[in-house]
Amino acid sequence: MPSRRRKWPSDQEILAGIEKLAGDGYCPAYDLHLGPFRGHDRLAVRSGLRRAVSHGLVLEQRGPDGRRYVGIAAEGWRLKQDAKR
Repeated sequence: MPSRRRKWPSDQEILAGIEKLAGDGYCPAYDLHLGPFRGHDRLAVRSGLRRAVSHGLVLEQRGPDGRRYVGIAAEGWRLKQDAKR
């Protein structure tokens, strides 16, 4: 049986998903699985999000409820602006 490779969402797709949910604020990281990436492999979405955080494009914080919240960092906004040009 051939192995299946997971397609990780690109940094631009992660940024677009966060912008769709939260605009310039924060949204719960889990909501990415329920909204823009519904139907995608959960592990792939989580890995794509972690990659965007490690590249400095996305900020991640823990809320008072213990959940992870994500928002677009300044570098992420610059990447989105450069992509539009």
